[in-house]
Amino acid sequence: MCDQTLVGGLLLAAELALIVASTMLALAIYDTKSVLTAFLSIGKSLTTATFVGAALISLGFAAAALSSGCLSGPCGSQGSAVLTALNVTIGMVTGVLASILVCAFFPAAVAVAGPAVLITLLGAGGSFAYIGAMVSVLTTCLATVGTVSPVLAIAGGFAFVTAIVVVMLAIYGIVQTIVTESAAAAG
Repeated sequence: MCDQTLVGGLLLAAELALIVASTMLALAIYDTKSVLTAFLSIGKSLTTATFVGAALISLGFAAAALSSGCLSGPCGSQGSAVLTALNVTIGMVTGVLASILVCAFFPAAVAVAGPAVLITLLGAGGSFAYIGAMVSVLTTCLATVGTVSPVLAIAGGFAFVTAIVVVMLAIYGIVQTIVTESAAAAG
């Protein structure tokens, strides 16, 4: 039996955690004017990493919950598509977490890992849009054969909000860093 409410709740937890982490990163960039200096505070870096880790854990549990009953039956192929979207997103969020941790613990690597945080964050935003699209396909199928959990439907819709917020904050970080570093190079 597919526990739609559990899957939806775990997706919502992941979405909210990544929005918080992205906002914290954007505020750190705002404070320091560049992603290259945003990780000077180990406390802020580790707190951001904690929220990214919470999103990653929630996504992993959502994938496990989806695998334990949503991959068979009349909507099994749609459930498999959601699982694929979750796996892609887990990969992207893992990249975000790894980049943040590299920046936090290896300051000499910030020149490479700092921009990597923003690039993988863009990918994570795209992955959440993919989750939203696949969840909407799954909920449509579930509605034709029975009932749909409102939590799953809300999580699918909120995935698009997450994608927009995460992408916009990543773009802000990229633009702010380019402006700051260009001004510094110009003298």
